[in-house]
Amino acid sequence: MYIFSAALCMLPKTYTGTLAVIKKKKMKQEHEGMFEVIDSFAIRKRKQFYLIGKVIKGKIQENWFVNVPFNESLSMTVRINQIEEIEMSSENEKYTLLIVDCDDEAIDLFLALKIGLEYLPITIEGQD
Repeated sequence: MYIFSAALCMLPKTYTGTLAVIKKKKMKQEHEGMFEVIDSFAIRKRKQFYLIGKVIKGKIQENWFVNVPFNESLSMTVRINQIEEIEMSSENEKYTLLIVDCDDEAIDLFLALKIGLEYLPITIEGQD
C-alpha cells in the first residue's frame, strides 16, 4: 500500500480524523455495489458529510466504504456511517443519502473534491 502524501499535505501534521489512507489501486477490491452521486454537501455543526444519489448496482450497507477516486490509480475509502432514504419535493423518485461522520478537516477536503455527478464503487473493506 502506498501513501499519497501530496493530498495529505493539506491536512495538519497532527491530523487523526476519520479520513482513510489514500492508496494506490494495485490491490483489486471486490465491489459490492456502485453508487451514482448526484451531489454532496456538509453540515459542519453535526460534523457530517452527505452524498445524495442512487444505488445503481449491487447493494450498500452501513459500515461499508465508498471509494472516492482522485484519478485512475489513486483513491481513498470513506466509511458510511448511516444510510437514509430521502424524497425531494421537485422529484418523483426516492434517493439514497449516505452519511459520513467526519471532522472539519475532512469536510474541507470533501467539499474541495466537489463530489457529484459521478459513480463511486462500494466495498466492504477499506480503511478509516
